[in-house]
Amino acid sequence: MGVRRTGLKRKRIQIQKYLATQDAFGGLDRTFENTSLTEWWAEVQPLNGLEKDQADQQKALHKYRIYMRFFDPGVEPDDRVRYDGRTFNITAVVNAGERDRDTIIDVTEVVTVE
Repeated sequence: MGVRRTGLKRKRIQIQKYLATQDAFGGLDRTFENTSLTEWWAEVQPLNGLEKDQADQQKALHKYRIYMRFFDPGVEPDDRVRYDGRTFNITAVVNAGERDRDTIIDVTEVVTVE
């Protein structure tokens, strides 16, 4: 995995951290909040997509790879990414080359097709 050129990181994304809080009935409320540095420069590359039927609805699943600068505390698979008004679920996070310079994030976007 080579280092990506900074000039390719021209899209603005938000990393939203996962927060689990207990509700009044003892269950967990899943919420997200923006990180202290709200927006990050990143390269967003579409990988592939597929369509499937699920519960009588057709869903489109789009996969993307995001390249961004490394930051600490790091991105976790429970977190999510906001980009261009859309929300992406994180499926994998890699510290490229274990050098604390670049982070590679694989994400999916699920869209319900009308």
